[in-house]
Amino acid sequence: MALDLPTSAKAVAQRIRVDVQRAMAGANTALEESWLGGFIRGVADRVFEFYYALARATLQVMPDTTIDFITRWASILGFSQLAATAASGDIVIQGLDAIVPVGTTFVTADGKEYVTTEAVTIATNTPSISGIASPVGGYSTVTTAAEHGLASNVLIKVSGADQSEYNKAAWTEMTVTGSTTLSYAVSGSPATATGTLVLTHESSPIAVISSETGESQNQVLDVELTVQTPITDLEDEANVGWGELGGGVDQEALSALRGRYLYRLRNPVAHFNVVEIETTAKTINGVTRVFVHETTPAVGQVSVFFMRDLDTDPIPSASEVAAVDAVLQVIRPANTDVNDLIVAAPVAVTTAITFSALNPNTAAMQAAITASLQQFFAERTDVGVDVDEDAYRSAIFNTVDILTGAEMGSFALSAPSGDVSVATGYIATLGTITYP
Repeated sequence: MALDLPTSAKAVAQRIRVDVQRAMAGANTALEESWLGGFIRGVADRVFEFYYALARATLQVMPDTTIDFITRWASILGFSQLAATAASGDIVIQGLDAIVPVGTTFVTADGKEYVTTEAVTIATNTPSISGIASPVGGYSTVTTAAEHGLASNVLIKVSGADQSEYNKAAWTEMTVTGSTTLSYAVSGSPATATGTLVLTHESSPIAVISSETGESQNQVLDVELTVQTPITDLEDEANVGWGELGGGVDQEALSALRGRYLYRLRNPVAHFNVVEIETTAKTINGVTRVFVHETTPAVGQVSVFFMRDLDTDPIPSASEVAAVDAVLQVIRPANTDVNDLIVAAPVAVTTAITFSALNPNTAAMQAAITASLQQFFAERTDVGVDVDEDAYRSAIFNTVDILTGAEMGSFALSAPSGDVSVATGYIATLGTITYP
């Protein structure tokens, strides 16, 4: 039963006046400036402080409203706050027969440190080439048969092409464009390369981990790092490789911890049911949404997709997928084959939003619309499920500028048009928003 607590000191004072008047029929409790009126107000203020503390205490005893005892409730239910994690991945450095030992420190321009977790000997490498395409805009794309493990700072040589324009006897700059593709300058308009194509470079990817933890330790492709102590025959500068440095996450917010244990309370767990899979996947810090597709792609199998909506890129990296796969394999039933549990990152269907008209078209309204669309794509999209036109339009139409209280008047979109189609294994994500 709810407690009938007064909502103000004034209400407490009124109750005291009634009680005093009943006990002392001749007293005039209505005189604010009398000694009795002052006494009543003073007592009322102190009593209301007690009621306020009592009201707050009643919130703390329930797991869904507690503020002060979230970690205690979590521990009772078998949960703990997820710690901040370090960023890891590969950097790429050039050299010739140089040995990079474990524990070598590399530093970014803003002072973040990354330490190698493996010993690597830099040697001459000739990865297998699948082909070299005709140049477009003066640049040709090289496709390697396997992941090349390069960054854009690496110099290359190309030989063996029947079309001489492709061959580069001198060390040449290139740009990494994918895990198996890179481009370099080619003059003229030769046909697609033929011959025994050879790509040569003197570099190697090296696994590193950040010295500090948190999201700020993540680094994108080609960010430059400098070796702290120079090594003979090794370049001083390295660059982040295609896989980037990721996995760095700040300590879990208390509100997120409460959300995890409340989800478990509201959804009973059976071994390896959907709830257990979701709950276990979210023990990896940074995982926000989990999508369990039963009997997919075949009977007896389950596919698990997940998102990291608070990261700069909400689509998980290969290392982040491996981390979730590892914790889910622990709870995989003994009679289930390891290959029947499939953990994967969904493929992004990047959805650009282009306004052709907007009223009111103010900076504040644009900011509010952006926030609404970000929330929509972070909460209401699903793997393999089309995004209904009415749904994303409603997210826009229901926007209110909280600074001025202005409501959406009208708008028109030139893109997208209709529903956003999403194939199996894909998920809609928010792209560029263009305002008129």
